[in-house]
Amino acid sequence: MNTLLIATKNQGKVKEIKEILWDLPYLIKSLEELKID
Repeated sequence: MNTLLIATKNQGKVKEIKEILWDLPYLIKSLEELKID
């Protein structure tokens, strides 16, 4: 499965984006989930 990186540390926005894009065939990750500063 491909990964879609969401370039934000705002977990609220990440959750919102995941809810909108739930049906895409991607694993959606945020910078914080990948431990990137």
